[in-house]
This record gives sequence, C-alpha cells and structure tokens, in this order.
Amino acid sequence: MKAFLINSKNIARGSFIWNMMGGLMTAFQSVVMLIVLSHVAGQIDAGIFVIAYANANLMYLIGKWGIRGFQVSDIAGAYSFAEYQNSRVITSLLMFVVSIIVMFWLAYYNGYSLEKTIIIGLMCVFKLIDVIQDVYEALYQKCGRLDVGSKCLTMRLLASTIVFCVAVFVFRNLLFALIISTTVSAVLMIYFVSITYPDFKFRSEAGKMNNENIAGSIKISKWKVQCSLLWVTAPLFIGTFLQFYIGNAPKYAIDSVMDDQAQAVYGYISMPVFVIGLFAMFIFGPIYHSISVLWNKGDVKGFVSLIRKQLLYTLLIAILCILLGYFFGLPVLSFLYDIDLSGYLFEFMILLVSGGFFAATTLFVLVLTIIRFQRAIVIGYLSVSVCALIFARPVVATAGMTGASILNFLFTVGLASVMGCFSIYGVKRQESSEN
Repeated sequence: MKAFLINSKNIARGSFIWNMMGGLMTAFQSVVMLIVLSHVAGQIDAGIFVIAYANANLMYLIGKWGIRGFQVSDIAGAYSFAEYQNSRVITSLLMFVVSIIVMFWLAYYNGYSLEKTIIIGLMCVFKLIDVIQDVYEALYQKCGRLDVGSKCLTMRLLASTIVFCVAVFVFRNLLFALIISTTVSAVLMIYFVSITYPDFKFRSEAGKMNNENIAGSIKISKWKVQCSLLWVTAPLFIGTFLQFYIGNAPKYAIDSVMDDQAQAVYGYISMPVFVIGLFAMFIFGPIYHSISVLWNKGDVKGFVSLIRKQLLYTLLIAILCILLGYFFGLPVLSFLYDIDLSGYLFEFMILLVSGGFFAATTLFVLVLTIIRFQRAIVIGYLSVSVCALIFARPVVATAGMTGASILNFLFTVGLASVMGCFSIYGVKRQESSEN
C-alpha cells in the first residue's frame, strides 16, 4: 500500500489525475449518500442528512481555519510544519466544542428530536476527520507531491462512502450508518498518515530554522509564533466560514420555517451548485503552488495570465453544467432521488447559474490569499452575510423554494463581484508599487 501511495512514474500527471479523483469523491460523496438514503430510508431521513451535512460543513471550516492555502503558498517557510500541525490541533478542538454548542442550540431552538440532534453532532465528527488529514495533504502538496495526499483522500472517501451505503441498506437507519462509516474513515485516516508522513518528515522542518531565527531576533515565544499564525490566517477563516454560511443560509431558513421534506427537495436541486464549485477545484488544485511561486517571484504578468486561464476554464465548466442541467438535470435527479422534481425547473436553473459564480468566488479567494490581501476577504463576505442574516428567513417564509433559490443566486453574484474587484485592486496595487 505504501508503495502505491508514494511511488509515481509521472508526478505531474499523477497529481492531476488523483486530484481530480479526490475532487470527484469530495463533490459526489454527499450526493451518493443522499441518493441511497432517499431510496432506502425515505425523504425524512434525507432531509435530516441535508441539514446535518450543511451544519457539518460550516463546522468543518472552523477546523480548517483557511490555513490550507496559506500553508501551501508559504514558499519562504515563515512557519514550520510543526506550527501548522499544532494550529490544526487547536482549530480541531475549537471545531469540536463549537459543534457541541451548535448541536444543542439547534435542538432547543428548532425542537429537534434526540436522534436528529445526535446525527447532526456525529456528522461534524465525520467532517473532523477531513480536517485532520488536510494538514498532511497540504504538506505533501507543498513538497510537490499533490498526488500522495490526493490518493489518500480518494481511497478514504471512497471506502467510507461504500461502507455508509452498505450500512444504510443493512440497517435502514441513518444514525447507525453514520457511526460505522465515521469509524472506518477515522481508522483509514490514521493508517494512511502513518505510512506516508515519515517520507516527508524531513521536509516538514523546512521552515523551522527560519522561524527560529525570526522568533529569536524579536524575542517572542513559540506560543506567540503559534498565535501569530492563527491571527494571520484568521481573515481567511472568517471569509470561508461566512462563504459557507451565505451558501447555506437558504437551508437554515428552510429548516426554521419549512419541513424536512422541503429541505430534502432543496438539497436535491441545490447540490449542483457545490458540485460545480468543487469540480472547478480540479483545475485550481494542481496549479495552486505554481501560481504562488509566480507571485513570490514578482512575475505579475505570468500570475495574471494564469488566473485569466482559470477563469476561462471555470466559465466553460459552468456553461457545460448549465446546458446539461437544462436538458437532463431534473429527469436525472428525479430518477436518482426517487421523487418528481419536474416542477422546479426555474429554481434549478437559477441555482446552476449560481454555481458558476460560486466557483469564480473560490478562485478569487485563492488569489487574495496568495497576494496576502486577506482583509478584503472578510470585508466581502461580511457585507453579504449581513444581507443573508437579515433577508433569508423572511424571504423563504414568503416565497418558499423559489425565494431560497433567488437568494442563493443574488448572494453568489454579489460575492463574485466583490471578490473580483478586490483581486483586481490587490494585483494593480502590487504593480504600482513595483513601478
């Protein structure tokens, strides 16, 4: 197994293929789970799964703290891997604590049953495993071995998804299936890290000497250095956390004013929004390190050229998904989820278009991370999230599913526009300073 994970005849090709496979598994894991639940357990369990997965993804962002992109683009080695590792321990604990608080608050506020409350909490644990493995994947990517981390991710997600589906068929119970698949996922994560990390351990100290020199020159403790890493990346966390809150605001509104069956329907037709965004990451992932190198070398023209290509690829992916969705989307989804969705064409198309803007926003956030203009991310997301907090619930209460879809569209267009403007400003500011 170790030879399969570490050895690669063509690292560049392997990185692209396995990153694509990992992205596919990330994008479609919840889709496959939801399909099986809809057919075997029914719409009520499917609706519970949708809101549980949405909450878990929000907690997942606390665990990641937006550090992945910062870690990979830390070309100068400002922080050692040990510090990134320790930061992930801190944020994982924070994610766990906040998940418990949110779980009980939602149970009280929305009147959840005990089983639904436990499922929501357990789903957060399921995503916590992704958080822990991610810091090692970032190390491998920074060392030029994106293929290694992607192989580990793909195999773990594939195995846990298969186990979940089999467990649903056997027990016909979402809670039992989630317990079993979470256990399998945790065991595999520990196993994969234990056999791959030793080969990269010597490279993980690349930033150690530089960081010790910095710490010694300004006489600060390692704890303060650790805190500085969390502080520097805090805007990235706030931005990505608000991004997912904004994307899921309609789901939270539906959970408050509608029922689990309505939640399931919205989950079915909105899934392509996140799939488009995750699919676009197939393209962003392999070249992320290269873009960072261009920026650090001061090659602004090359940097801008590469970003423009990524935007073009994103546009083409979005157009393809929209066309396929218009002709085949609802019939396929109706078949997959065993429910008639033909009456939701308008809402579905609005959400598909939103997916393109969501993908563009993701690219702009990567750009702002690389050019170290994190403050702009917070400003952009905070402004739109305030609108989501104010308008989501009353609009959904008034216009139902149509209102939720239109809100999603307006939020994603607003985010893409704001982040795009900030990206252009940040790059031009750098060009001006060089001239």
